[in-house]
Amino acid sequence: MADEPVPGRGLVTRRAVGEIARRAAIGSYGVVAVSGPRPWHTALAWIGRATPGVRVRLGPPLRIDLYLGIARGVPVAEVARNVDTAVRYAVRQAVGRDVDELAIHVDRLGLASTRRPAADEPPVAAMDETTAETTETVETARQ
Repeated sequence: MADEPVPGRGLVTRRAVGEIARRAAIGSYGVVAVSGPRPWHTALAWIGRATPGVRVRLGPPLRIDLYLGIARGVPVAEVARNVDTAVRYAVRQAVGRDVDELAIHVDRLGLASTRRPAADEPPVAAMDETTAETTETVETARQ
């Protein structure tokens, strides 16, 4: 009985669909940022008036535009394909409606941090207790 449709109407805002799409995109491999194409989009996000990097049109065709930053060294086409699949799945699961049009704009490349730690700086992986043991084991094996 839980799978039977219930009469009524559900409303979903553009902001909700945008946040669903944004979270699905940022969780995909190779995506380092979802940011708006214009500087004021970030300002609007700070005051809660926009979802940065995502434009949603809820007309009869549900259209989503994503503006992504992709890490350097990853295949852009593969990342775009993964984002496409993740966003379509997330929206379908959350809203119950298929995305008709999904445009992925690669806004920036190489946003991943390329800074190398100093020689006396502990590795980042050593911050976690389980990986700290692994890091110590690796360093002991090198000596």
